[in-house]
Amino acid sequence: MKLKVFFRKIVWILASLAVLLAFAGLDWLPALKELNRLKRDEREYFLQTNRLKSLISRFAFPDEKEKLIFSKTEDRLLESLPRVADDASWLAIIVSALRDRAKLDQLDSALLLIQAGPGQPVAAPLNLLTRAPVADDLQRWLAGQRQETDRCLQTFADFHQSPWHAVLGGMEFGGKRQLACRPIGIAVAAKLPALLHFVNHCSWFAGHLEIVQLRMGQGETRPLALIFCRGCYRVSASSAWLVPVQVGGNGENLLIDADSDLLWQPVDPNAVSLGREKELPPVRDSVMLLKKRNY
Repeated sequence: MKLKVFFRKIVWILASLAVLLAFAGLDWLPALKELNRLKRDEREYFLQTNRLKSLISRFAFPDEKEKLIFSKTEDRLLESLPRVADDASWLAIIVSALRDRAKLDQLDSALLLIQAGPGQPVAAPLNLLTRAPVADDLQRWLAGQRQETDRCLQTFADFHQSPWHAVLGGMEFGGKRQLACRPIGIAVAAKLPALLHFVNHCSWFAGHLEIVQLRMGQGETRPLALIFCRGCYRVSASSAWLVPVQVGGNGENLLIDADSDLLWQPVDPNAVSLGREKELPPVRDSVMLLKKRNY
């Protein structure tokens, strides 16, 4: 009889322990896990807070002199953009400047490739050297890559592909003028020294063309080149190449090293100056003619 009572007590104790363990597993264990997670979050919060405090202690807001430098730089950028009445006026400036440059650099042939509007095929090439016939090898080279030329102009027409879109897209232009951006292609046939001179100079005039891509080929007796450019300008009339207004630029794709120590230093007014054009060193065209190959 005593043995039976003893076993009952043992069974009762084991059952109580089983119930206690089950209760702990269902209630206490999740609570302990949540408590550990909260402690880890608290430690991470304190670490981030300390890092931010360290950064804030180093950070200095721009003073009045720096604000004046930034303002003048922005005004200078706006003034550098051509101001025209419409797309045709901008194109006339580009054509006139390219014709003068092609004649000055003594190119053998030069063609301008443009689109009537975004998404449209390339129009008939415009001869930039009206007194000289277009070279046959240049025409054949362009005909062989017409689809690729169309694709490139379509791609470069997207202003968001430009590394400057976060800068110009977020600027206030004021008045009736709006920002427009248009791609063009310039096909050139010339001896290498003249060709390099043209590539070096074609972005120097008031149109401020940005060279996006340079493709090279080999003609019968001279190199060939296809220069894709992008031009930004301020237009007062309606334009097919208007850039959508970007509200509150977020700085994405800006050409800035976010980890640079220069960002923690005051702006040196003597270090802010206009960029200067530089001539390329002289090159002999014999180097280009070692292999007759198109790229």
